Amino acid sequence: MNRGRFLVNMVEEQDKENVTPSPINFTPQILEDDLKMSSSDELSSKKKYYISPIRSDESDIDDSNEDPNFLLLKKNKLPPKVVPPSSSSSSSSSSSSSSSSSNDSSSSDNEGEQADSRNANVSDNTTQNQKSRKRVRKPAKWKSTVAKQLRNSGKAYQSLSKFKKLVRERKLGPPCGEKCRLKCHEKMDELSRQQVFDAFWGLSNLERQREFIVRHSQKIKPKYRYSSTQNFRALNTAFHFDVNGSKIRVCKPFFKSTLDYKAIKTALSKKTEGVIQADFRGKHDHHPTIDPQIRQSVIDFINSIPRIESHYLRETTREFISSDKSLADIYRDYK
Repeated sequence: MNRGRFLVNMVEEQDKENVTPSPINFTPQILEDDLKMSSSDELSSKKKYYISPIRSDESDIDDSNEDPNFLLLKKNKLPPKVVPPSSSSSSSSSSSSSSSSSNDSSSSDNEGEQADSRNANVSDNTTQNQKSRKRVRKPAKWKSTVAKQLRNSGKAYQSLSKFKKLVRERKLGPPCGEKCRLKCHEKMDELSRQQVFDAFWGLSNLERQREFIVRHSQKIKPKYRYSSTQNFRALNTAFHFDVNGSKIRVCKPFFKSTLDYKAIKTALSKKTEGVIQADFRGKHDHHPTIDPQIRQSVIDFINSIPRIESHYLRETTREFISSDKSLADIYRDYK
């Protein structure tokens, strides 16, 4: 580039002085070399940086050639793809890929189904664990039901009367004495008596217990009666137990002591035409009642209390008492 400018300056000076310049041999090769040198100098004179697209006044200078700690990371070359030689291998690979994809899809479907089932179970558990607004009736946990079940099972319980009497547990009683003419204590041992006792109280049902007593008793018909009397004496009752498939007759005290049950006469009176009557305790019609006029007056007073709608549940038919009055105020108004 310097050489070309030198020649241009010489030509300009000669033109000014009107002096014919000496002939200079310009060959095409020399001009090409001069142009290459000038272009290389211009490229070298350019700055190596990139203008930031966001802020034009800042620049990112590429000084990788001048930084001694700069290391160029070499990318790992991927292995060349192997082309299958024949169509059979391609079919096998396609089948294997299809089978793997089908396995993946089936496994993903199974996982999805398992996840759905888990979510369903979790939702069911959460809905079951959520407490409802109203309490659910649980008659099996009522005090009267629990006391009745304990009484029918022969276990200790507390009565529901005002005295709250504690009733003892049923136990196997002593056998009859030696003066018994049936000699019951010699016919049955303690193990057999305990088995009968457990079977009787294991029924846990008053009707079935009465049926047990009726089934193990029998009326004794006398051989003859005096015809002159109109009111005959009531028939006697014989009692027995089933031990090893055989009936063993016992006296009434031995029968009552073995079962630890005293209402034998009541159980026998419940038999009508071979059928045991149902238990009607607590099912009579003599319950205490309230006068209908008093009941209606209470209903009218409750309906006269001013009410407001719910602020939280708009789609409900419930009504609430205003916060201006408390229950004590309402009770004083009723009095």
